[in-house]
Amino acid sequence: MGSRTGQYLSKADLLSCSELLQEAKLLACDFGETLQRVKAGDFVYLDPPYAVTTRRIFREYGKNTFDTTDIPRLSEGLAAIVKRNADFLVSYADCSEARGLATAWNSVRFPVRRHVAGFAGDRKMAYEWLISNRPIPSDVAVVKR
Repeated sequence: MGSRTGQYLSKADLLSCSELLQEAKLLACDFGETLQRVKAGDFVYLDPPYAVTTRRIFREYGKNTFDTTDIPRLSEGLAAIVKRNADFLVSYADCSEARGLATAWNSVRFPVRRHVAGFAGDRKMAYEWLISNRPIPSDVAVVKR
């Protein structure tokens, strides 16, 4: 079944995801505290708020949230993940901060359509980065329009 924003997951897909997430632990804390819990064999997905110095972006996550001064800590955290024999994937808006992270790891820059505008005609294309310590397949960032 589809919608104006894409395909819905099937019931079987949702049940499969539910099974896989039974052992997941969700935490509400600073990302540094979360990364201290990483163990060998873990997979860590990071999607921090996009802290960008060169343009206005959405910053309504709350008080004392992730900002550009946290980028060095994020970089150190990624290295710590690898030292613990775990894997990571970061998604981040295209900006100088993300490019700095991307140069140290496997990365791919790809176009995405922003879905935050109230009217489809006002939605814009932007670029994001996927950054990982694992190889990223070249076709992973193919965007369907």
